[in-house]
Amino acid sequence: MTKNRSYYYAVNPKIIFRREGKEAILYNTDSGDMEILNKTGVFIFKLCNGRNTLEDIVSKALKRYTGHGRKIRLDIKRFIIGLKKNKTIEVVR
Repeated sequence: MTKNRSYYYAVNPKIIFRREGKEAILYNTDSGDMEILNKTGVFIFKLCNGRNTLEDIVSKALKRYTGHGRKIRLDIKRFIIGLKKNKTIEVVR
C-alpha cells in the first residue's frame, strides 16, 4: 500500500515580490533572474504559501475562473513546474 503524500508549495525566501498594477515582478536574489507574472500568475503564486497543495490551488482557481477543469489543472501544474524549475518556489512537507 502506498501512502498518499501531500506536497505543499512555498516561495523561495530568496525571492522578492513586487506588485506593478495587476502584474508582479519576481526577483531571485541568488541568480539575479526576474520573472513577470500576470494577474492569474500572481493569484497562483500567492497560494504558494506553504499551506496549499496542487489540488488546493486548483480547487481555489476553479472557484475563481471559468473554463474546463482539466485544462485549468494542467495549466496550473505547468505553471508550478516552471516556478519550481526557476527555483521561485520550493516543495515543503
